[in-house]
Amino acid sequence: MVRWKNVLKLGFSHYEVYRQETGKLDSELLTNTLRENTFEDKTCSQGKKHIYSVRAVNTFGLKSKNVISEGILCPLRPPTLKTKEGKSSIVLGWDNDPVE
Repeated sequence: MVRWKNVLKLGFSHYEVYRQETGKLDSELLTNTLRENTFEDKTCSQGKKHIYSVRAVNTFGLKSKNVISEGILCPLRPPTLKTKEGKSSIVLGWDNDPVE
């Protein structure tokens, strides 16, 4: 989750959020209509670091300078949970191998 200081009360109408994979030059626009000061990236590349930048945009389309994050690691998906029903209990197990 990426968070930043809310500046919408200062005359800005929304935010743009960009993602750049560490070591790459290009960034990708993820959203350009966000009105919250948090963003959850559900499409990041698992196990890789990404740099996020945020711009505030006013009603005339003028944009602020980028606010840039440090590299944020996109977590691996949780392992598959397995259950086994006992007589008076449930046994939980999972695979520790990273999911590709």
